[in-house]
Amino acid sequence: MTMVKKMIGALAIFSASTYSSPSNCLLEKMTPMESNVISFFHPFNSCNEVRAETGELVGLKIIKEKSVITASYGNHEDFHPDSLSITNSIDRASTRDLFWNLFSDNNAINKFVEIQRERLKGTKVKGILIKKDTVAFYEIGAKSAPEPHSITYFFDPEMPDRYFSLGFTNIDEAKIMSLALKME
Repeated sequence: MTMVKKMIGALAIFSASTYSSPSNCLLEKMTPMESNVISFFHPFNSCNEVRAETGELVGLKIIKEKSVITASYGNHEDFHPDSLSITNSIDRASTRDLFWNLFSDNNAINKFVEIQRERLKGTKVKGILIKKDTVAFYEIGAKSAPEPHSITYFFDPEMPDRYFSLGFTNIDEAKIMSLALKME
């Protein structure tokens, strides 16, 4: 099953109303990073997850009062191949390299980064946090995004394309920074 099919399945479940749904988050099957996110927002109204056939977590959605927290895994399959290409070169950028370049002041490595930097101009705060092998790219107060706040974690140097992305709606900005700083 490709990542795109997994994400479509996750979005279908996420789009359903979960206020009256029972929680189905299997904490005992979660990695430290996943359970860290869950416990940070506990107690919550509901927590619903989507898992691949192999049992790996694909995504989850937590609702706490009026706040909505979504989380999903992604990799290079989530990006158009042109976004991973470096301008004037046949070398390909990893997804992690794309984020590094997007959040830096260096020249944009390709058109994708140029376009995304325009989107980021309306963001209140953006930055990078590093702890051991985990890198977190955060943006708070994005005006042209479906979720105004996000944190994208890259946590495995051996797999530079794999990331864990969190989106936040109706959440206090200080709480998001607190979660980012608490990363494993």
